[in-house]
Amino acid sequence: DRKYKDTLVFNHPNYYPFIKRVNSNSNLKLNFIELIPRSFIIDTICYVAYKENRLLSGEITDTYRSEPLKGAVISLENEQVISYSNKNGVFKVAVPRSAKEIIVSHEDFKTKIIPIKYEKKYVGKVIVNMDRTNFQKDDTLWKSYKHIIEVTPLELAIGSIGIKYQHFTSVKYCFGLQTSTYFSGIGYGINMPSSKFTGFKFAPFFRYYESRLKRKSSFLEVKLISGYFDFSELYYSWKEDSRNGVFISENFWSFGIGAGLGWSSIFPHSKHMIITISAGVQYFPMHVPDSIESDNFGKLNVNKLWWYIGGPGSAVVVNIAIGGIF
Repeated sequence: DRKYKDTLVFNHPNYYPFIKRVNSNSNLKLNFIELIPRSFIIDTICYVAYKENRLLSGEITDTYRSEPLKGAVISLENEQVISYSNKNGVFKVAVPRSAKEIIVSHEDFKTKIIPIKYEKKYVGKVIVNMDRTNFQKDDTLWKSYKHIIEVTPLELAIGSIGIKYQHFTSVKYCFGLQTSTYFSGIGYGINMPSSKFTGFKFAPFFRYYESRLKRKSSFLEVKLISGYFDFSELYYSWKEDSRNGVFISENFWSFGIGAGLGWSSIFPHSKHMIITISAGVQYFPMHVPDSIESDNFGKLNVNKLWWYIGGPGSAVVVNIAIGGIF
């Protein structure tokens, strides 16, 4: 009956009661009733049925551990607690229409204020990523560890095996050594035969980490570089036609400097595995004669471009390292 006016109460032992007011302005065609489980422990019940209230659901995550956060407190501006997140980091609560935001807090995390928008009966869903301020021992293992050993798989593309070692002298400072052993180095040329070499390069470095209270951190790096290279076949080409030339053997020492920026992170759900991505610049020259004299072609020139683009002396260095922290 359109003239019917009453208050309906829906009860279930596993759910909070639901009160529905019925009047002449109500939508009486069809109503879907959503009950809030008693597993969502709340201090104050704000019934969804009331006209001024809207249903809000959300998920709360510990960003440091990448896992749901249990026991986060959801409250209004007047500090009235209206919900707690469950073991899955989920909460559901009816929020007064007058509330423009909710406050999410936890004793181990930085408090966050989350704005909310209303659309008809339901507010919708919010995702809250909480930043940890109180760290347990397992959270700061990488702060207490002193050593990192990594390999650089990208160097295999240029016939080299790269290994890095770091030792932390304090929380944010470390000294390390990067070594590269070239067992089958190739200097690729354009329209000319490739040069072949072996050798090694080592670079002691210093790093400053921006933060090690988290599982990931950016860093600044400076390094000194030295190396020895033995070319069994170093190709010198004729200026008129680079396909003509001769191979000679040559060896040399080289010294240089470099600097760069990077980012390191411990793998999720791991205490030891770590990945590092870095990019930087370096000056590491190729000390061979620029030209030689040939009986057949006269003056021949060496191609050094490959050395400074992708070779051991590459001016721009981008690398990925994978290893462990102990």
